[in-house]
Amino acid sequence: MVRACAARWGLVLAGSMLLLTPARSASADDRAAALRSRLEAARASLVTVELTSRVTLERFPGVGEGGRRVVRTETTGVVATADGLVVLAAARVDPSAAAFALLGSKAKPEVERVLVIGSDGKAREAAWVGRDEERGLAYVRVAASGRAGLAPLAIPDAVPVPAVGDELAVVSLAGKTLGRVPRVDVTRVAFSTEKPRRLLGLTPQVSQALGGIVYSLDGGAVPAGILVGLPAGQEDAKEATPRDILAPDALATAGAGYVLTAADLKAGIAKPPSETKATAASRRVRSWIGIKPETLTPEIAKARGLALDDGVRVVKVWKGTPAEKAGLAANDVITRLDGELVSLDPGESWRSVEDLGVGQKVKLTVFHEGKGKELDVVLAEAPLAPEDAQRTKLAALSGVVRELTFFDKDDLGLPEAAAGAVVADLDPDGAAARAGLRAGDAIVQVDGKDFAGADGLREALGDSGERALSVRRGSETLSLKLRR
Repeated sequence: MVRACAARWGLVLAGSMLLLTPARSASADDRAAALRSRLEAARASLVTVELTSRVTLERFPGVGEGGRRVVRTETTGVVATADGLVVLAAARVDPSAAAFALLGSKAKPEVERVLVIGSDGKAREAAWVGRDEERGLAYVRVAASGRAGLAPLAIPDAVPVPAVGDELAVVSLAGKTLGRVPRVDVTRVAFSTEKPRRLLGLTPQVSQALGGIVYSLDGGAVPAGILVGLPAGQEDAKEATPRDILAPDALATAGAGYVLTAADLKAGIAKPPSETKATAASRRVRSWIGIKPETLTPEIAKARGLALDDGVRVVKVWKGTPAEKAGLAANDVITRLDGELVSLDPGESWRSVEDLGVGQKVKLTVFHEGKGKELDVVLAEAPLAPEDAQRTKLAALSGVVRELTFFDKDDLGLPEAAAGAVVADLDPDGAAARAGLRAGDAIVQVDGKDFAGADGLREALGDSGERALSVRRGSETLSLKLRR
């Protein structure tokens, strides 16, 4: 009895008293050390992937055929190869797709922009490669200029598959608000299925770690697989037919995380798919009406003295645009687009206009000074959008700049003829950041002289020396000194 007690308790001297306290077992220490070792083994290969996708909906109630929405997601990715290939869970490209499918709508995400943030905190441009729906994987590739500092995950040729009951550690990255630090979740294998491919179910679920690297706690720090969502072909019904969304397992099954084994992961990396349509290098041509829109809320409606409290409010009509020609005016409220209510999701409904095509005619239901009317508007080609602007890396700034667009000039109160470049990304330890520059700043002059675009800025900055920068930030013009 005394010997058993001594194994579980220890004596601690506190002042003049001896206290009996629980003893920490060697097995607990070993387990904690194993978790830390798995986290350290994964750290160098984990990245954050930021995706901007445009999703076309089919047969969604209240939206109509061809409705569109923009999806921006952030998820854990794994560096797979030295040539910049990064693998992630396909379910994270559009996390709400399962919910839309339960309502009878197919969601078709087309990835427009990809950024990969490494453990050094630097944002790297990347291209969309494609999806392997059968494995539940998606792939992006980091541009050659950004591959330094990325360490591919080493996967041996033969890795034991964890058995039911085995304890696993899933290492992923926390979100942006938590600093994107590595995190480890502990779970166990609840079941193993072989059809149509081997997947391991987990308990407890750790779906927050999708895209994370999976390790067994019984073996060494060798990857046992990757955490994915439910792959295509593993579902009960692949057709987009309405199902009972109140069924207790409907969204739970679709949103759960499953282990794709190391062998399957390695096979997927060896032969990634290609979606050439989504990776076209040409600039996207957007259509537009020519207004600055604002999603209407009851608070905005009250402040503006409007009778309606939902829809899209016209903040501004630009000159020479289809909107001006059709007779739209500031403070008008658009309630329907081609007969469909925009109140279901005003922001996304309105952005869908960008994809309808130049020369297409749309019918708007508009309320002007309390009276409703319908207007036919022929769409024109939109000015270059900031997200489509060419980006250039400048060593002189230790950062990335992009073109100064029509929309930047409008937001910053700059004249239409203004030239310059917008800071897109900065090394936090670089000379530009130390000078006070921030992402989003527009550099409009160097040493009191104008310049044109990124190439003009590179020439104006030179390779060294001090430069006086005129910077537009919001409505303010700042003078900053760049010292190198």
